[in-house]
Amino acid sequence: MPYLAWTDGAYSMSRRAGAYAFLIQNTASGEEYRSAIKLMNSTSQRAELQAIISTLVYLPVASDVTIFTDSMYAVQGLLGNWELKANLDMWESLKFWQNYTCYELVHIPRCSTPEHKRVDAAAKAVMYGKIPQGRWE
Repeated sequence: MPYLAWTDGAYSMSRRAGAYAFLIQNTASGEEYRSAIKLMNSTSQRAELQAIISTLVYLPVASDVTIFTDSMYAVQGLLGNWELKANLDMWESLKFWQNYTCYELVHIPRCSTPEHKRVDAAAKAVMYGKIPQGRWE
């Protein structure tokens, strides 16, 4: 796969806010793109799904990408193993991108890779206002 990506969502009930982050690696060039965005009035599941959707939106059309996520909700929902009753707008968006991008979701344990540790930390940092939204280091 020419691209590898790691995504994560975060949520704080006390702040009624969430955030997401993604890291994309172009395996051919070695370049990385990273982004973290705060979401108001979100949920943990919506933040996880938005991270994946934003990754797909960033990539060129017809890209091949493997996306690593700790969200069992996202992986099982996309595989059709769970009945989808909420976040239907986001599920429709993910299905839409299946027409334009060849992507595979892979479930990984939380913070099980250095890359996933980075996106987890970035999502939390932007949610708590410790880093500005957008590209992170």
